[in-house]
Amino acid sequence: MKPIIKLIILAILVAGCSSSKTPVAELYEAFEQKGHRMKLGTPYSGVILVAVDDSIQLHEAYGFEDWKLKTPHQLNGEFPIGSITKQFTAMLTMICVEKNLIDLHQSISAYLPSLENRKLRNATMHQLLNHSSGLPHYEGLVSLGYSYSKYATSSYTPEELVGMIDQCSMRFKPGEGTYYSSLGYMLVGAILEKVTGQTYAELLSTYITEPLEMSNTAFGTNDYVQKNVVKGFRYKELYGLDWIKSDYGGSIQLAGFRDQSGKYAAGGIHSTVSDLWKWSKAIRQQKLISASSYDLMFRPNQGGFGYGWIINWDDLVERNTLVQMIMHGGALPGYKSAIALYEDGTTIISLSNIQTTRDKDLLHQTYLAAHDLNDEHSLEGYPEWPSIKKFNDNGGFQALNQYFDRLSDLVGYPVKPSASSLLRIGVKMLDVDEEAKADSIFSHVLSTYEINSNSINEMGYRLLEMNQCERAKKFFSYNLHKDSLSANNWDSMGDAYKMCEEKELAKQSYMYAIDRAKAVGDKSLNIFEENLASLTD
Repeated sequence: MKPIIKLIILAILVAGCSSSKTPVAELYEAFEQKGHRMKLGTPYSGVILVAVDDSIQLHEAYGFEDWKLKTPHQLNGEFPIGSITKQFTAMLTMICVEKNLIDLHQSISAYLPSLENRKLRNATMHQLLNHSSGLPHYEGLVSLGYSYSKYATSSYTPEELVGMIDQCSMRFKPGEGTYYSSLGYMLVGAILEKVTGQTYAELLSTYITEPLEMSNTAFGTNDYVQKNVVKGFRYKELYGLDWIKSDYGGSIQLAGFRDQSGKYAAGGIHSTVSDLWKWSKAIRQQKLISASSYDLMFRPNQGGFGYGWIINWDDLVERNTLVQMIMHGGALPGYKSAIALYEDGTTIISLSNIQTTRDKDLLHQTYLAAHDLNDEHSLEGYPEWPSIKKFNDNGGFQALNQYFDRLSDLVGYPVKPSASSLLRIGVKMLDVDEEAKADSIFSHVLSTYEINSNSINEMGYRLLEMNQCERAKKFFSYNLHKDSLSANNWDSMGDAYKMCEEKELAKQSYMYAIDRAKAVGDKSLNIFEENLASLTD
């Protein structure tokens, strides 16, 4: 056979093999390459399972379980699943409810009488499970003087965790708002141990992993996790010539280890994709607990929070109005996980050992590929605002409110415009001298939204750059009101006073920042000291 004919036949065979791949398989081959990383923020590294009903479309491993040694992932690789752990903690709670060991609407002080925080004592298990207890997330512990690095590398008993959480400042009274809190799930874990006399690890094994034959799922010891679980990595995107020269579009570094006791019932379980597939089928088939208990678990609170699940995540429904689902993600240093069970029978399970993988984009693109859909089913009518004139031309606040009314109807719970969106509109109104409207927006956001301190800080500095020092002070004051023990909050307040030429107040704020930084061993201490010194330059 002539060489040219061989080449033609080979090309036909290759084309035939390529066309036999499913759209979702082609998608993940693209995700693995740096040229397509922008959809996820990173190359995909981990194990993915995509199924429609009981038919598995894709169950493959991509990337490396050890990026330094270039050891490929295996299908049975064990990963920390982060906050997907909350599903299992919620299930254990409902099992205890059906055993009459727990009352969802009883004040938790009945189970943890040592609690002294009067607001927290009145919280219920229902509120801990759906993030309406008023507890902060991990920043609440940082405010007490536990740095993230110290907390992540220290060991705690459940009793010690309860004592620490008891000291945290509440963000609001139980039941008066919604704020995602892993600390709430740690209290749930401690209560489960209290009412059963078993450890969290024993409860997980007795009531979930053994009955479902999930042999590679557990709340493991530090020693087990360090020796048997795939390594986690951080990814930093590169640009220009560095990006061209890199293999995967960024630098990849080993992430630090986090102590299991500090993750506990909020994020300490490890599992495999195959085991989570068994878990997903048990959920769909309503095994382990009654149908009425499942109804309680999947009843959405504000923000879509059920018990351990998010119901109809608005960010996904907004992108694709065809879908309804229960889902949750997990994030730990070096890891990102996601599980989504769609109402139409689609299941997507991803365990990745690169921390910055975008789970929202992953789930959205994967669902489209699994059903061979074009990306053309997003909710329409959102009034874009490259300028205030354009915003008003597109219908302004009336159109914005109508858009979120429709989104609320789709997801089944109230959805509001994000605080960041409203703040951006406010800034643009300042650009066109509509100061009264801008101030009205700022006041509305600060009085009705629960916003993380980093977002408030960024807004404050944005206003400082616009020479809006008085308005910036209001944002920095908001952060101080929420957390007066934060060194960074005091330093930001000092920057605002400095810009407003109130040197004495700036000096006092910087000195408070320095005192707080010394108290907690804050690595930014030298920056705060330099800021104080700058007042005398």
